[in-house]
Amino acid sequence: MICPALVERGVLPVHIRRGGTLELQSDAEDRLLDLHGGAAFTSGALFVAERGPALEDALRRQAREFAFRTSPEAIEYF
Repeated sequence: MICPALVERGVLPVHIRRGGTLELQSDAEDRLLDLHGGAAFTSGALFVAERGPALEDALRRQAREFAFRTSPEAIEYF
């Protein structure tokens, strides 16, 4: 989930996928958009101009599903 910030700073991340295949950040974003119903906003699609907001939505959905969370019971208060 750090990659959008890296892209903003001019870094182009390359992801190592299962089996050792490499995936460009733009391809990872397209896959994420596809996964969350944003196929109309992928790189080669008709609505590329709206890609930014669609990608932000897809990243939020991905974070809700897969980002690490701890339960309130596991947090120790000092």
